[in-house]
Amino acid sequence: MYIRNKPVAAFYKLALGALCLVPALCLLCAYNLTAFRIFPTWVAFIAAFYYLFSALKLALKPGLESGKNPCPMLEGMIIISFLLITVHRLFVSGQYNYNVSSSFTESLEAWALFLCLLLSILTLLDWILFVKKGRWRPMDPFYWLALPATYAATMIFTTDFLPADTYFLYPTNYFNYLSFGFWETLSWFLLISLLVLAAGYALFLIDFALSGKLAKKIVLPHLRVVEEELEEGHTEETTSVSSKANIDTTSPEQIKSHSSRPKSKKSQPTKVEIINLTPKSSSAKSKPKSTPNKSPSHSRSKTKPKPNKPKTKK
Repeated sequence: MYIRNKPVAAFYKLALGALCLVPALCLLCAYNLTAFRIFPTWVAFIAAFYYLFSALKLALKPGLESGKNPCPMLEGMIIISFLLITVHRLFVSGQYNYNVSSSFTESLEAWALFLCLLLSILTLLDWILFVKKGRWRPMDPFYWLALPATYAATMIFTTDFLPADTYFLYPTNYFNYLSFGFWETLSWFLLISLLVLAAGYALFLIDFALSGKLAKKIVLPHLRVVEEELEEGHTEETTSVSSKANIDTTSPEQIKSHSSRPKSKKSQPTKVEIINLTPKSSSAKSKPKSTPNKSPSHSRSKTKPKPNKPKTKK
């Protein structure tokens, strides 16, 4: 689910790209190429280029769907990178070694923390509100790890070619594996990699669930509402109980009338079993057995009437 309004989506992406471009240009103007030795400069430039290009593509192509961004993998990489910068600034700020004055370090810490928090929230909102879900693949979190890994490798292998007084020579202390320790540096890299993969797969699962593919893969139980007329069911139960309790007083005509009562379509038919518990009367035993009446034709066949002869007087 996402907002399908193209002008609103294009304006949001344009504003987000401009906001990402501001800190990148400020750092570049202040420190020239040495600004690329800190990770926020990398992410800000990539995010600015991506969101500005997405806004222009939405504005210039009228038939393009608003939720389909040019590169979903790159968008996930930007979101994860801003979240990584925010978490790193909050919990590992003591490990920074900018090789600059302390006043500048404190101001840069506060400014970068505010900027990373703001941009990480805004990039997440862009994905939630204006991007079609279900376009991330299961291997994308490993691709999202490529940007931090490339940055760390570049910072480590380029220190030998730079003078010792270069700004941001070692952006963090554990980048200097010669003094910090090789295994300690490796453990930090492994920890950061696991955090990036965990956050990446959490975003992938949320994207998979919101896309509607989860309902196709997993059959969820459905509740079926059955409406019944409680009054008719209650009357049928009461009549069955009363017929069993007062079975001596019921007559066969009442039983037939009760069984021939029309039943509703909604209520299920209830079977009423009537057991005759009345003792047999003694009068039934004392009644004599009646002999079957013989038909008159049978009796006539046996006894033929004699014809009346006229009496003659002699």
